[in-house]
Amino acid sequence: MMKTLKEDAKTGIPKLDNQYEELLKIIHKLNSKCKTQDDIWDVLISIENYIRNHFSKEEDYMKSLDYSEYESHKLSHEKFIEEYKEISEEITSYESIDKILPSLKAFIENWVKNHFQEADKKLAMFLKGHKE
Repeated sequence: MMKTLKEDAKTGIPKLDNQYEELLKIIHKLNSKCKTQDDIWDVLISIENYIRNHFSKEEDYMKSLDYSEYESHKLSHEKFIEEYKEISEEITSYESIDKILPSLKAFIENWVKNHFQEADKKLAMFLKGHKE
């Protein structure tokens, strides 16, 4: 997984790109520094903070601009939160990091690949049309 956003992955909206960079740092930490249960909990807390911050800002922004795909975009956020909660609950029941870490990594990386490259790119194109 990349450590920073490649040029073709950038939206051109600095606020969004900075938030994506933040998530990539969390993913890098997940990939390279998770050796203990405490390490995983640190990453989970980082992801939860990211989710709370990024999703609420993005949804408020979409709503304020009357984005036509607001509802479907918000639903994808809600689906992510639901799936993420299931995975984080599973983590508490695992004794071995090696059993859950691949699932957590795959889930987050899949989210980045699919949601950011599709829904968020579409949102960025819309937002570029509303720059002041």
